Amino acid sequence: MGEVVVTVSDPFGATGDPEAAFGEFLAFCDARAWTPVFYSVHEGWRAVLAARGWRSLPVAEETTLDPAAFTLSGRAMQDVRTAVNRARRTDVVTVDASWTALAGPLRRQIVAISEHWAADKRLPEMGFTLGGLDEIDDPDVQVVVAVDAQERVVAVTSWLPVWESGALVGRTLDMMRRAPDAPNGAMEFTIAESIEAHRSAGLRRTSLSATPLARPAEQAGVAVLGAVLALVGRLLEPVYGFRSLLRFKSKFGDAAEALHLVYRDPMQLPAIGAAIARCYLPQLTWGSSLRLLRG
Repeated sequence: MGEVVVTVSDPFGATGDPEAAFGEFLAFCDARAWTPVFYSVHEGWRAVLAARGWRSLPVAEETTLDPAAFTLSGRAMQDVRTAVNRARRTDVVTVDASWTALAGPLRRQIVAISEHWAADKRLPEMGFTLGGLDEIDDPDVQVVVAVDAQERVVAVTSWLPVWESGALVGRTLDMMRRAPDAPNGAMEFTIAESIEAHRSAGLRRTSLSATPLARPAEQAGVAVLGAVLALVGRLLEPVYGFRSLLRFKSKFGDAAEALHLVYRDPMQLPAIGAAIARCYLPQLTWGSSLRLLRG
């Protein structure tokens, strides 16, 4: 975004020395007079940057759980348990496959549901931190579809792979869509069945992904950036419902890990705030971004 380069999540890829590769990326940015900022990074990489003198601000929460320990029993799981029982009584089942392996009628219904979802939002799918159809067509992405007795899609989720030393160890929720006339609890059922599939596959980790802009970003010295993130959150809340999304994910467990925005120089915070605002709201002009900052 202009001279500010915004990354999302942690560095990834096969390299013998991740920190050396990280240093090369910083040198690449410095050579071009770019300001790098790292958005939604986990604690491990936040600590790596902190050791280099960088500062940080929590900006999102990632809900994670262990599929092997997941259970529908207990008072806290009552809503999810009710949704699963209702779905099973009405002969709703899940289909677990890659996108290309799904039957054509199911794929067409999913596309129609996603297009309806996007049209209802009056904004394009937010590719910055929320997944969509662009990411689903990959053989390593798991698609879990809830289908009723009439073979109508009522809900769909997609799950990105999590690799460790070349082995699949987990899945991260990327896309959630439900049909406009889906019964209550359809998404809870679909996610619960997905977690069960992860348990059967021997996976160690299921992430319901990060929920951005759901809580105020409060930290001394970052008033401008915190105010911008809060304002962007308020603007997008009626459309994307980040706070309600966080409450929804908490139904499955309360193990939330903070994700951080990491930056090098507090003097860069106004430019960083404007760049992140434009990542979430790409229709903003630079003039609009500056007016948002002044507001």
